[in-house]
Amino acid sequence: MNRYPTLGNFRLGQRLGKGSAGVVYEGYDQERLQPVAIKTIDSDCLGSPRGLMLRERLRREARVLEGLYHPNIARVYAFREEEGIPFLVMELVRGETLANRLRSGNLPDLASRLGWVVGVLSGIAHVHGLGVVHRDLKPGNIVVPGDGSAVKVTDFGIASTPEESEFSVTRLSGTPGYMAPEQLMGGLADPRSDLFAIGVVLYELVIGQKPFPGESGSAINHRLLHADPSPFPHLVASLPPRLLPILERALAKRPGQRYASASAFREDLEEVLSGIDYNAG
Repeated sequence: MNRYPTLGNFRLGQRLGKGSAGVVYEGYDQERLQPVAIKTIDSDCLGSPRGLMLRERLRREARVLEGLYHPNIARVYAFREEEGIPFLVMELVRGETLANRLRSGNLPDLASRLGWVVGVLSGIAHVHGLGVVHRDLKPGNIVVPGDGSAVKVTDFGIASTPEESEFSVTRLSGTPGYMAPEQLMGGLADPRSDLFAIGVVLYELVIGQKPFPGESGSAINHRLLHADPSPFPHLVASLPPRLLPILERALAKRPGQRYASASAFREDLEEVLSGIDYNAG
């Protein structure tokens, strides 16, 4: 049960989700009279070294997204702290993460799935234009609203900015299977690193499996560094031919062989979408 029913002017409701970076609750801003989402730290972590790290991630997310608006980016309104409890006040997006949709198999037709990735690329193109690199794009950080509105990219807690291009943490930042090879090798992430991660998401959505499977993080990372994506010959005939070179380019090991920008990646996907018969799926 939620131990803190209110935080300052904000009333907390049901828990919407829990991840490695914190807990998200449905909330209500009693001053502005509007629903919001409240992202905070599990009470068991407060005061611990992990809690301090998570607090810094919340602060960072607020700094990165302050004043930023794009329909494909979940808005952050403010970072607050009440009685020693840090939290973000965020846009309330009612829906499921893409990770949940993939696990359940609750996926729409191919055109709709490609449309989700186009939306992600639109949002990421916007933040890249501001010099921000997300660095942890994955299905768990993409929300598909239940009302059919635009997908939202979330969790900029380890993003890098122009002012903090050398930002690092005490451990490797990112998620096995989604980090680009240069991130795994300890190099700095740039926009092309985000595009690799989106390529992994695209692969999962259209192929139905991970491109670099493994039983452990180390096995996944080894495959990502040294092996080609898992073969899918039985699916080639059912996919638009133009989609295959897009996947190959997005998942190239070397940054210079990938798309140079999210906009270029998006344009190629939009070209594929324009040739799909939506009724055929």
